[in-house]
Amino acid sequence: MKVAVQEPPAPTPPERIFTRDFTLTCLSCFFLFGSFNLLLPTIPLYAVQLGASEAQTGLVVGIFAFGSLLLRPFMGYLADRGSSKAMLLVGAAIFAVSSLSYLGASGLLVLLALRTFHGTGMSMYPTAANAIVAELAPPRRRGEAMGFYGLSYTMSMALGPALGMALLRGLDFPGLFTVSALTAVVGFALALPIATRRDPGLPGIPFRFYVPEALFPAAILFTYCFTFGAVGTYVPLFAVQQGVGNPGLFFTAYALSVLAIRTLAGRLSDRRGRAAVIVPGLALVVLGLAATAASTGLGTLLLGGVAYGLGFGMIHPALIAFTVDRTSSRERGTALATLSSAFELGIALGAWVMGGLVAWVGLRGTFWLSALFPLAGLIALLVRGRRWGL
Repeated sequence: MKVAVQEPPAPTPPERIFTRDFTLTCLSCFFLFGSFNLLLPTIPLYAVQLGASEAQTGLVVGIFAFGSLLLRPFMGYLADRGSSKAMLLVGAAIFAVSSLSYLGASGLLVLLALRTFHGTGMSMYPTAANAIVAELAPPRRRGEAMGFYGLSYTMSMALGPALGMALLRGLDFPGLFTVSALTAVVGFALALPIATRRDPGLPGIPFRFYVPEALFPAAILFTYCFTFGAVGTYVPLFAVQQGVGNPGLFFTAYALSVLAIRTLAGRLSDRRGRAAVIVPGLALVVLGLAATAASTGLGTLLLGGVAYGLGFGMIHPALIAFTVDRTSSRERGTALATLSSAFELGIALGAWVMGGLVAWVGLRGTFWLSALFPLAGLIALLVRGRRWGL
């Protein structure tokens, strides 16, 4: 008598990440942040052309983040109520209008006002895009999905700063601002077909400025973003001081490093845990800042950009995934807005604080001092991470 042998069940295929709406969101982000990254190394130079000092240049960079920070908690709440698509489109429109408006900046005060307005677009677009991607991502592949989504920003960072400097040389500031505006328009057009799901129960969510479960990952992200306020403001000036012809090359090295590690880091965090990725990421950020501070030319400056980029590429997707892991779908937008607020606050304070200290410590000293912040984040994670589930 033959005994029937039961075949083992076929392995469940992995859930699909690249749906139509996920792909459109990533493409829209690439162009929208491309618009932003064209201006990343050039806005400090524009501020100097308008008569800004080194400290005032830090204010010009930092006030953009302040404009974003003002509205960010409200944007997270609106995302939870099903308004992500509208926020995505309004934010993209503000990017386009702001880029063109820089043409009319007649002085430092006007530039500061325009940067604040531009920052309100940053409060809307990434908050909405983060919420949409978190909704679309398969839970078991969340870190991997966040890594792929982050590539849209990273690729724009790889191309944008160096291209922005090239456009500045070829077309001057009017041509640069026009190209930046048109790039944002493409991002707006790609966002139009994106479909978002609406939960009829969401309107009952009470308003909260932050989600407590997101505070620890937000604090860790802050320690990195504080450094980017200094890097984004002063690397262009420092590179020129070191005789580097195109300061955008630092940001290209940074972005290519993020591009190389981000998806792998997201997948690793899904399998090995978020802390297994965040801890070495913070260590690399510290090393990258030290290399930048010690640089004497293009080679060491690029080495700093590579280490700095590898660190961020590991930290960011893991922190986003960890935040989504710990919060309910009903408050996911607010939780991600809490994380993004730390991003903006860190950049703003980093630019302003280091702008106030640069006269005493010099450009090189700002990078040494900035390295203390991710070092503090690393220590906090090692000491308190388990209490928060990391």
